[in-house]
Amino acid sequence: MSGKNDKNRGWPPRGMNLEDAAYYVGISPSSLLAESEKGNAPQPYKITRRRKIWVREDLDEYIDQIAGKMRLPENNSDEWIERARGKTRNKTTLPLCP
Repeated sequence: MSGKNDKNRGWPPRGMNLEDAAYYVGISPSSLLAESEKGNAPQPYKITRRRKIWVREDLDEYIDQIAGKMRLPENNSDEWIERARGKTRNKTTLPLCP
């Protein structure tokens, strides 16, 4: 990350300010803010009276949705393996993208 308080710890923080979150996603801060306000991008979390952060996992999911990548199921099932292999259930192929 390239924020002014960068500690260069070797890993991206879980919570990022606007500038770092926009850099992480690859768009300008004004674009991320506009997309968040429209409901297209993740919303920031208010952690103090003045401080808002974007959560890295939310940003990852946003990028995956834009790229059309397959998301893993939440219930720890083997559904994602079946989707990737093109297995069928009830004579219908499971889609690769949600």
